[in-house]
Amino acid sequence: MVRDFAHLDDDRLVGQQAGLIASAFFFAQFLTSTSWGRLSDRKGRKPVMLTGLIGTSFFMLCFGLSRSIPQVIVARFLCGAFNGNVGVARSVLGELATPQNQAKVFGIFGLMSGIGYMLGPAFGGLLAPQHDEGGRPISLLGSPFPYLVPCLASSLYSLLAASILALYFKETNPAILAAREAKRLLDQEPTTTSTEHSVLLSHEAASPQARDNANRQRHDVTSYHATTQHGRRAVSVDQTLADGQQEGLSRNQDAQKSPTTPEDAKPPSSNAAEYSRSRSAALCCVASFAVLAMHSIMFDEGFPLLASTSIQSGGLGFSPPQIARALLAGGISIVLAQLFLLPYLAARLQGDFRRLWIGTSAVFGALYALFPVLNKFHSALDPNSDDSSGCANSPLLWYVLIALLSVRYTLNVLGFASITILSNLVTPLKERGTHNGLSQSCAALVRAIGPTLGGWIWAASITQDDPAPAVLVSMKVHALDELRNS
Repeated sequence: MVRDFAHLDDDRLVGQQAGLIASAFFFAQFLTSTSWGRLSDRKGRKPVMLTGLIGTSFFMLCFGLSRSIPQVIVARFLCGAFNGNVGVARSVLGELATPQNQAKVFGIFGLMSGIGYMLGPAFGGLLAPQHDEGGRPISLLGSPFPYLVPCLASSLYSLLAASILALYFKETNPAILAAREAKRLLDQEPTTTSTEHSVLLSHEAASPQARDNANRQRHDVTSYHATTQHGRRAVSVDQTLADGQQEGLSRNQDAQKSPTTPEDAKPPSSNAAEYSRSRSAALCCVASFAVLAMHSIMFDEGFPLLASTSIQSGGLGFSPPQIARALLAGGISIVLAQLFLLPYLAARLQGDFRRLWIGTSAVFGALYALFPVLNKFHSALDPNSDDSSGCANSPLLWYVLIALLSVRYTLNVLGFASITILSNLVTPLKERGTHNGLSQSCAALVRAIGPTLGGWIWAASITQDDPAPAVLVSMKVHALDELRNS
């Protein structure tokens, strides 16, 4: 698309334009994800997710109707803006899952995301236009918009998802559910309300204290029913938070029974400290999620560079098909880790995802140090090999490489799942959407700058003939910082 629209023959300029288009999407996500999360806390998860799907569908169609690079960048930016509600989906999972099945739920979520990342580009490539002998794109529809077909397919898929969500998805935000339940209970009891009103009128001559007691009883009954129904519908993943809410309800009832001063109405310092610790833990999860996303995207950018670089410069000398085979072989571990390993470890650790996160971060730090050694490992196995053959002719090196890639993909699965579950556990219920949106914003920012940063560090390391590529050393530092935040 970039080559056709900009009429460029220089691959470096094509890569720069393509990188700008990709960065526009993630930069828009960075700007909007927190706002989408905060809006879902106030208005509900369903309307926010529905708006995002419809907006993504519309601007994906605009992307296919673009005829110039500026139009493509604007359309991609707006797609990213409406796609910034991914964090809201994580909030929904945290509210639907129970402590017994949350590992399985988030594992399936990650698996579906991985399948989407694999099938999306594949179908897009199949639907992309062919080119004639003159290099001009030929659309499958024969329209003046050669790239409309894959974008139209993506737009229709988003509309299908929006239709399913509108018909079958039920709101999960606990605050919205509680408000709806309280309103329903009040609307269902007009007779009781009228009777209570008559009793109050008949006892109007009674003392003010008696009238206050009657009002308190009516308020307590309504609050009790609303709170009870809310508790039956909302999924609680944090018993400590629930206890704190119950204590807050008791304090409110006690406050109604006796006059208080503004100083007396303040929450005890212990509860304020607990809330502060909860928010601090949630912010640590946000920072850890961003660090994980940073070294993950840097690896995705850095490994193909390491694999394709010549042996003399510290690489493996692989061809593009050989790199693809290595990634595909290692990627099989994603499915196994999502479906089997993650639930197994969650059961063995009895739901202690903090231990899983710390262990994952520690192994990440050690793993990244091994990839630069592959070049030296090959040289030790076959010191007489020339640069033209690369490392592809060494079966033992292939086994080691696939094993390392499998461990890396497995750690990615465990890392993202555990930090997402931890974030949902420690975040106050009323702020869950905001914090997940903030996590998505930070992840989008580092994904926008990560490939550029990784490529720059790699180029600097190759220029200085560094035997251990600096991009992988940098990722090791990120992983160790991630461990420190734990």
